[in-house]
Amino acid sequence: MADNESAEMAERGRESAEKRRDLAELYRRKAEEGRGIGETLRGRGENIRMDVEEDRSAAERVRGAQEGGREIAEQARDLSEDLRGAAEDARTAAADARTSLAELKELLQRQRLMIDRQEAALTSMEGKISNIRSSSTNPPGERSNRSSNQDAG
Repeated sequence: MADNESAEMAERGRESAEKRRDLAELYRRKAEEGRGIGETLRGRGENIRMDVEEDRSAAERVRGAQEGGREIAEQARDLSEDLRGAAEDARTAAADARTSLAELKELLQRQRLMIDRQEAALTSMEGKISNIRSSSTNPPGERSNRSSNQDAG
């Protein structure tokens, strides 16, 4: 019986050793899988770090663009104010021009009226002078005949 027991114990020892080898092999495979997973995670981590860096860089570019946009908006506001001022100056100049034109028209009308009066007075004087000449050179009954003769001679 002792041999049986020894054989059984030896068999159990072999089975136990085999189980330990199987477990060791399982642990080794699991460790390799863990290393593979770790390597994958390290690669993913590096990708994430690169993505984060790219995002930071993009955010910096966006901030720069926003600052540029703010500067452009400020320049646009300044330009708009300048244009409003120029428009107001143009309106004032146009109003001044209209006033000057109205004054010139009024002055011109007065001058035309004065010229018309002077022409009327000149015409009247010419008529009187013509009458005076006619009456001084022609006797009352021969007025038209001599006037015709003088024009011919």
